[in-house]
Amino acid sequence: GYCGTACTVTILNTPNAESVGERAMKVGTHPTGMLLFPNPVRDGRVQLRIDGLTSEEQAISIELFDAFGKCVMADRYQNSGVVFNTVLELDGTLAKGVYLVNITVNGVITTRRLSVM
Repeated sequence: GYCGTACTVTILNTPNAESVGERAMKVGTHPTGMLLFPNPVRDGRVQLRIDGLTSEEQAISIELFDAFGKCVMADRYQNSGVVFNTVLELDGTLAKGVYLVNITVNGVITTRRLSVM
């Protein structure tokens, strides 16, 4: 069953231009500015600021993942303004290292790295 030193792979269900355009329309646009500070964080408190939002009601969720892909923190917020500003209180038992922060605004996901010292 193995094909030796090289195998030929054929992809039969490639997206056509029309379906790619439909998906791009559903993705939406990212806010103009997103800032996590301080980074690296030492005291377990991280300021999150998102600029460039619309003035309509937004659903915002924050998920923090460790190096193994395990979600170690999750929070949800509502915002109705062009700026979102909050302080994330990290669990004091988090190990030192690099974490990925997924920030979702109305279904659009942005990922940032966060170092914990």
